[in-house]
Amino acid sequence: MREYIEIDMSPIFRFPPTSGQYQEVVLAYLDILGFKSILEKECKDSPDFLLRLLSTSDFYTSSTYSAPLERRIASDSILVWSTDLLGGTLAILNICSLLQSTLLKRGSLIRGAIVKGNHFSDFIKEKDMSTGLSKRTSDEIIVSPVLATAVEAEKKLGFPRIIIDNSLIKNIAIAKQSHPDFSTFEAYEEDGRLYVDGFFTSHELRGVSHRHNPAILQGTTAEKMADACKLQAIAELNQIRKYIEEGIQHPERTASSKWEDIKLKYNSFVDLCNKKSDIDLNKI
Repeated sequence: MREYIEIDMSPIFRFPPTSGQYQEVVLAYLDILGFKSILEKECKDSPDFLLRLLSTSDFYTSSTYSAPLERRIASDSILVWSTDLLGGTLAILNICSLLQSTLLKRGSLIRGAIVKGNHFSDFIKEKDMSTGLSKRTSDEIIVSPVLATAVEAEKKLGFPRIIIDNSLIKNIAIAKQSHPDFSTFEAYEEDGRLYVDGFFTSHELRGVSHRHNPAILQGTTAEKMADACKLQAIAELNQIRKYIEEGIQHPERTASSKWEDIKLKYNSFVDLCNKKSDIDLNKI
């Protein structure tokens, strides 16, 4: 005869949030294109590559650049948001640009949107009724109109871009005045809209760009640094060009057209560097 099952008298109770308030945030929704390829090339044995990729934002939450950021990654989607509408905006722009550049140098593309709007997130809490102690669980609840807006904007982008919503232009201008050392990201305008430009993010690539022209450096040490920077830029651009050529040969037109678009951005960057630097990048 079967014995009775003992009733679980665990003193742990779970308390999901039953009410809350929206906060106005700046939020980036990013979609990694060709995610399966990244899993095969970079994450075959462990997820370390993606974990390190997301940890790049730690620099922007340091004591020097204190911008409160929240980050989430789920498969091919990355979320970054901040309640700091000024410093947080610049931090997110830098993170997006850096992610874009890092993935490009590994043959992967990213598409997304940075927008401003209402967002709510909270965690289910557990309370031990025998001790009265509470703790936060890993179960998160997100209700986010701004995320829905960002996803909709990203889906409308045919090519790999990270669009910056027009509502943030004023925030960026004000934030740059307050954080002069923080405004390192680059942007470009196309079709009347603003986008993050990943080509200018790399310190090596920027070393031959108009904002960091090695010609302004003086002294033996600085000249050596500039030469090393150029050599690294050549290596990076060679690698990017290889990925572009491979991507253009992709049998699926939707995939190859994305790399044709990247080729246009690549050529524009190289042309600009040739005009402002003493090295001919077309000959690398």
